[in-house]
Amino acid sequence: MQNSADQDRITEKIAKLLALAQSSNPNEAAIALARAQKLMAEHQVTQKDVSFSSMGEKTEAVPTILRDRQLYSRLGSMIARAFGITEIYNLKNNRVISITFLGDLTRVESATYAFTVLARQAAIAKKEFLAQLKEKILESVYQDFPSLCEAKASLKDIWEYVPTLKSIHQRFIRQQVKSYLHGWLIAVDEKVMDFAMSDEEYELLVDFKFTRYPDLTHMRARPLRYTAAQMANFQQGMRDGKDKVNLFHGVNTDYERRALGHKG
Repeated sequence: MQNSADQDRITEKIAKLLALAQSSNPNEAAIALARAQKLMAEHQVTQKDVSFSSMGEKTEAVPTILRDRQLYSRLGSMIARAFGITEIYNLKNNRVISITFLGDLTRVESATYAFTVLARQAAIAKKEFLAQLKEKILESVYQDFPSLCEAKASLKDIWEYVPTLKSIHQRFIRQQVKSYLHGWLIAVDEKVMDFAMSDEEYELLVDFKFTRYPDLTHMRARPLRYTAAQMANFQQGMRDGKDKVNLFHGVNTDYERRALGHKG
């Protein structure tokens, strides 16, 4: 029995022979095709096996800041479209913990890297927005309780003395951060140029996905309803995503830059 590495080498050899079978030289094409067919018969390699030989998958953890369906699905689908691949989401205890990109192995590698780069930029954007938001909350507390302003009490100090206020503020902060990041991701998404796939490439990708994962289920998207404050933060996120995000930071190859919509 052959091990996986041997089988992969044989499949790769068959793929190369089939490519040579497209040669404009009739003799070369005929010899290559005959050899490919012989190897396929000897090793029980199917045409699907050959088609899948250039395909692969890679899994990346979903950052804590994106552990919300509207956020991780927006980023995941954006990256998948940009690189002409597809994605699935992996759950543990009914929570999505990672994303798996599937497709052409070279593009999968690039997509995983791009996902990491954009997730880091999202983390930076969140940190900056969070600092501004907490400052605004503190200013509003000072207005209601001038004595706290005179005492130069920090938001952390206030939370220690008024635990109920902490829970209220934290719930409010989570809501505002989510709306901000959603706007930020939409703005980034608008900068991305979709990868143009042929019908054959798309069909192969879908076949590969459901061959690997035949029991996939679909996630249902919930409609978003924003308060006035959340909508203001959503719009701020869109502005920041449009004006401040550099999609190409750390993306080195020309291929990766083109895949993310770079025109320079």
